[in-house]
Amino acid sequence: MPWYYAEGTHSREQGVERRGPLDDAAFEALAQSGRLRATTLVWQTGMAEWQALSVVRPDLVAQTPPPLLAVEIETPLAFCAVCGMPQSPEDLLTFSGRLICAACKPRFAQGLTLGIDLSLPRQQYAGFWIRFGARLIDGILLAIVQYALIFAVAGLGTESAVSLGVSGLIYFLVHPTYEAVMTVKHRATLGKLALGIRILRTDGTQLTWGRAIGRYFAQLLSQVILFIGYVMAAFDDRKQALHDRLCDTVVVYES
Repeated sequence: MPWYYAEGTHSREQGVERRGPLDDAAFEALAQSGRLRATTLVWQTGMAEWQALSVVRPDLVAQTPPPLLAVEIETPLAFCAVCGMPQSPEDLLTFSGRLICAACKPRFAQGLTLGIDLSLPRQQYAGFWIRFGARLIDGILLAIVQYALIFAVAGLGTESAVSLGVSGLIYFLVHPTYEAVMTVKHRATLGKLALGIRILRTDGTQLTWGRAIGRYFAQLLSQVILFIGYVMAAFDDRKQALHDRLCDTVVVYES
């Protein structure tokens, strides 16, 4: 029976973002690689609820290497275009423009010779207007947070020049932090989540911290050229804005 695991939470009371399905071999390999920890919630058909890996498969916990750092560094995963299994990007092969795992490559190649595309449906790119709507939602939410913080600072009775400087500091801390955290942890800002779209690398992998922060500052370039960088998304085949092209990212509909 296939296995599923929860991404980004260690609490049974919170909702989980389900990953899978994985067969036994793939599930065990993921645990041995360190991707699954003792506290990772897992589930398969027949289980009444999600359980920690240490409860369900204590044999795998013994094989799981300890983290090298106190803060675990997450390695972005990519997915095979045929079976959909999560893989390390280095373990996938680029074949006819798709990322294919070694196990699926012979079947995929044979299908192409017969004129059959065995890959899963390609991602549908999000267009200009839905991205504009997501940006509008984010702008409203950030404005509320920003002005609440500025009001709190102004209420301290500081001099106007100092207050203005603190206000600018708040702006340049809140915006990039929000973009980076949401993009890395959830693959989308709140506005994009609300409209069912997400940000990925062009090869389907998640963004790293460095790329997420770089993408935020690349957006400033799209803005200073009279927002032409954003408008480019309306005329691009993959709906990429200027900052997407610079950072090798795309915005797609949630599959």
